[in-house]
Amino acid sequence: MTKEFYVQNHYTKIAKNYGLRSDSTMRDPFIRESEIDFIISCIYEFVSKHQRFPSLIDCGCGNGNTLAVLRELFPEMELAGFEFNPDLLRLAQSRNIPNCELKHGDIRENFGFNRYDMVLSERVIVNLHSRKQQLRALSNIKDALRSDGLYVMIESFESSLNELNAMIQENNQTVMKASEHNFYIRPGVWINGLRLGFKELIAPIPENYLSTYFVLTRVFHPMLRTKEEKRINNRLIRFFIDGLDQAAGDYSPIKFYLLKKE
Repeated sequence: MTKEFYVQNHYTKIAKNYGLRSDSTMRDPFIRESEIDFIISCIYEFVSKHQRFPSLIDCGCGNGNTLAVLRELFPEMELAGFEFNPDLLRLAQSRNIPNCELKHGDIRENFGFNRYDMVLSERVIVNLHSRKQQLRALSNIKDALRSDGLYVMIESFESSLNELNAMIQENNQTVMKASEHNFYIRPGVWINGLRLGFKELIAPIPENYLSTYFVLTRVFHPMLRTKEEKRINNRLIRFFIDGLDQAAGDYSPIKFYLLKKE
């Protein structure tokens, strides 16, 4: 089974098992809500600066959940999305999101030149299983953006996973591994991706926003719960999240970046 076939087989199962549910590709509700909050806050920043709504495309839009949320909040904003997996695309199209073009697409192929104010990737580039493909995707994103356009990046990074696993090992626990359909972004891809013509901006929500949450749910809570206990987002975790600095350290593989095309 090739890596690409494995990825598509995974998402075909996701489409079948989860349908239009908001947790289709992210089972953890806190992470999912945080991702949506980050996207929305980036849109508000754009509106505050430009006094208009951005045109936005969601690369790898899955079952269309994020686009449906954005349409409800911003009825007049220009929205579009593409999805590689046909089963997920059919689900997204079944939502009939008003004034939102949804089509089949591949982030490894060009999807526009100077076309959008904002491009979003939400755990999409990690599905590409080579550094060459990931860099090609980043290049296509840059090409699709207008001058000074913004790339809202929510992706998983290998270096942060390594930091988290170092802490896990110090506490004699089983290390976390990336899912088999994921290929976390490595430092070389990140550095060369920025060299394509992106500038990192100070985002409304810090890049390591989920760091404390990952420590609490992947290190602290497993020390307390029984092996049969599967929940990671319970009242105890919520209590600590409310009382602690949420962006402490670099322990969240999932990171938030706001990049500007130069």
